[in-house]
Amino acid sequence: KSGTRTVEGEQNIPAGSLAKVITADVKDTAIRRWTRGEWHAEDAAFHKALRADLRRYGPVYSDFDVRAIVGALLNMHQLTMSPAVTDALLCMKAEGMRLAVITAEGFLNAEKETRRPEPSSLFDVVVEPCREGLNKGSVDLYQLTLDRLGLTGDQCVYFDPYMKHNAIAESLGITAIPCGRLNFAQLFRPIVGYSMQGFVPGTVAVRNKEQLDVEALTEFLQRRLELPSNTACVAREFTFTHGVKSFHLRFGDDQFLLRTQLDGQIGAAEEPTRNIKNDFRLAQVLKKNHVVMPQPLVYCSDTSVLGRPFYVTEYAADEAICVARLPADHIATLCQTMALSQASLHRIDVKDNELDFVRKGVPLTQQLANWMSEYDVTRTHFIGALSMLVNRLRDCVAQVEKNAPFTLTFDNLRLEEMTTGTQSAPLFSVYECSEQVVIGNPYADLAHGFVDHFVHSKRSTIVEDNAEDVWALPGPDSTIPTTSEYLTWYSRYGGGSMDTIPDWDLYVAMAFLKKAVELQAVFYSAMTGQETDEEAYAAGEMVEYLAECGLRLTKDANDDF
Repeated sequence: KSGTRTVEGEQNIPAGSLAKVITADVKDTAIRRWTRGEWHAEDAAFHKALRADLRRYGPVYSDFDVRAIVGALLNMHQLTMSPAVTDALLCMKAEGMRLAVITAEGFLNAEKETRRPEPSSLFDVVVEPCREGLNKGSVDLYQLTLDRLGLTGDQCVYFDPYMKHNAIAESLGITAIPCGRLNFAQLFRPIVGYSMQGFVPGTVAVRNKEQLDVEALTEFLQRRLELPSNTACVAREFTFTHGVKSFHLRFGDDQFLLRTQLDGQIGAAEEPTRNIKNDFRLAQVLKKNHVVMPQPLVYCSDTSVLGRPFYVTEYAADEAICVARLPADHIATLCQTMALSQASLHRIDVKDNELDFVRKGVPLTQQLANWMSEYDVTRTHFIGALSMLVNRLRDCVAQVEKNAPFTLTFDNLRLEEMTTGTQSAPLFSVYECSEQVVIGNPYADLAHGFVDHFVHSKRSTIVEDNAEDVWALPGPDSTIPTTSEYLTWYSRYGGGSMDTIPDWDLYVAMAFLKKAVELQAVFYSAMTGQETDEEAYAAGEMVEYLAECGLRLTKDANDDF
């Protein structure tokens, strides 16, 4: 109504006259013929009929610009959904619900272009009456929507501010809710019994007190973290488990991550399970030693709060990162973060910090055997350089491993997979740190880290450069920092330098082999039709080149060992 009144005021026509034309219960008004596709918005016949309808149903006797009224009608429709509506729809999608929308406009022009609500990708079905030759007041249109959803009326809920449309939906057994400008997520809650707000990727709604006692948790956190007492908690559960339950908590603008035991892991209150207590202890040690990650906040062993131990940390919103597409300064920040965290992690004394509970990583000899087993499965053709590299490494890895130190290391984490927060201020997620930190070889960890950070992100550049100097990779024209730059950062943050690391070339050669095997698996997927991405085919070009890089580093390996 407010939209039509604005148009009426601008055109100096009586208030309410345009609304009468739009809502007239007559089959062949100009608006209805437009919305069922007989005319388009620029059609002179439509303009003439609309002028006649305004005279007839308004009634409007003054002069007016019908083109301006048509333009105003189009502008009046809000096609970009509000953040609250988008949030609610995302929550519904997360619960596995199918979404449909019935539009209310006709064609924009003779080319039959239309507008859809944005983001239209949220909807499984978009029904445009103008393409179906039906009016929105037609029961056939609602049945068509049900058919395309593959659902029956009693499985659906319909939201519309127009009571006549709601009545038509109800005639098909659909639950209809007049929503108007109200928050329809709140109106939806009594139907399903849980909240449809606070969407976070990878989460579903908390349905009941048994799943998470939000009231008791709110009281506890308000007391321990000094949160405002008038701020409600919106909680959602992550769908991944990995041995624990994880929840996203939102108190106004503050966001937190809560982790607790799985239902089958509940133990005695005086002896909390290892996952929770030790994970929190590890997170505290990592943060204290400058591993870049969200702050661990509180651990609770009191089972009277949630019925099981839990801990809470800060939460950093995940951001999908494609390193190769980032500005150079952001890439440098990410790589420096990786170097800082690796150097910090490698300096942590396991015994002094009582971290004996951290699991042991896979020995290098076993890793080598695992990679070759994977390669045997995904081999598409004989690669001589790779076979030669394996033979050289197999002769010397066992001896090298005997003399290697053991510290905390990252277990097979890639830069792109573990960054969270923002591009200019990256963080390692608490989840990844607590699950992926192992006791292992720091030199192997470092080598895998810096090889991954450019090989995974800039394959084509490396192939084209074909650099003889592996320390200058990935090449002068790349925005990815070179190997030498990465090692300089690592050394500056307290790690060793390649001059002081024994057998350094061998560790790097192993990293090249590992990456070659991984890319061979990607190429195999392309060759067998499992992947159709162009990069999957391009991966095959990298395999032999990486093996050759490893060979250059181990050319004197047999003499040294």
